[in-house]
Amino acid sequence: MKYAVRVGKYIALLLLMVCMARILTLGDSLSLQGDMILYTMTTGGLRPETLKEMRTQDETLEEYIPFTASGSYGQQTVSNKDLAREITAGVVLVDGDSSLLIRSEGELLKEDVTGCLLSSEAAWQLFGETGVAGGQVVVGKIPLNVRGIFESEENIVLVPAAVFLKTETKQQENAEEDAASEEEENAFVYDKLAMKPDLSPALRLENVRAFENRWSLGAEKTDCLIYDRLSVFLVWLVPAAALILILAMAVARIWQNRRFPFRLLLYILALIIFLFVFRLICGQRFSFPVDLIPSRWSDFDFWGETLTTFKSSMAHILFMDKSDYELSYYKPLSALAAWALGGLACFLLSWRLFRMEEDQPLLPVLIVVCLVEFAALYLTGSTPGFGRQKALLIYFCPWWLIGKYLFKKH
Repeated sequence: MKYAVRVGKYIALLLLMVCMARILTLGDSLSLQGDMILYTMTTGGLRPETLKEMRTQDETLEEYIPFTASGSYGQQTVSNKDLAREITAGVVLVDGDSSLLIRSEGELLKEDVTGCLLSSEAAWQLFGETGVAGGQVVVGKIPLNVRGIFESEENIVLVPAAVFLKTETKQQENAEEDAASEEEENAFVYDKLAMKPDLSPALRLENVRAFENRWSLGAEKTDCLIYDRLSVFLVWLVPAAALILILAMAVARIWQNRRFPFRLLLYILALIIFLFVFRLICGQRFSFPVDLIPSRWSDFDFWGETLTTFKSSMAHILFMDKSDYELSYYKPLSALAAWALGGLACFLLSWRLFRMEEDQPLLPVLIVVCLVEFAALYLTGSTPGFGRQKALLIYFCPWWLIGKYLFKKH
């Protein structure tokens, strides 16, 4: 039984390190997503002429916060004339670069009026494969070149809005066609707008708020910074739990030995060293996000607006339907949450199994722990580096074991 417990605690430790490796990998992927801002307009939407006015009047502002609008155009016939294949697909009209709406192999640029993007399902049905960039399809009656493919199990095609919507330079063959085209344009609205401000946090907040105020946006907004902040919280869930337990143990030992000056001094010194080593290993500087600080003290609406945005973003994350681009945030975040809870359970189990009450030497335990950590790295396909997160992964268990060793009962 004694040997089974010894083996079990290292198995729990191995599972913990596998969870930590997955947590750090998913956290890295989310931090690289960027800080998109998504507006979902469920009532009214943006009319094409409004969007055109936005681009004309905010031409300077758009250099700092480029935006892309999209809207559903309903079902259209999409065909591959070369292979004599035809499907019915949902058409999404895009005004702006597709990279702000969806992740794809290939991109539909803002100036492109002859291209389109196909979903992987539509590509399979039309071409029998997904490597079809450069091919041609006919959407409705308009031939378009395939610029790339995005992952989706539904038949969807992304088309430049200028292809289907009437512009001022477009000539109509007769008045009847012109009236029909104008009626069609007036019936269409963009139901989603996405922007990606390439600014410092302070300028980002200022410019985005100016843009929202001018065009009455922001009522249903998802600031994707919340994904990054939730990922940071989940990445630090296990380390924070370990740190809190060590601090609680240290405070308890200090309180128990308050009448013994020499022991009290030793425990205080041990706590200072432990916190210093923890900060040195993790390399993390904790600071309050700049965009959560009002630019001036008299901005009394700041916290109310911030809280409203947070509630709206959380409701969107938890309950609302998400676009393919938003799923690229949501899927790794939900996986990260699952791994973080699993890692926390493994940590509490290993914390329970690693008893430091007896006078056992610390060095052999640390050597075995390091071997377990490298085994976890091998199993997860990760390679150790010199960054903060990899350092946290490599040295995670030794420092909490050292903490238990320093503040064990005598």
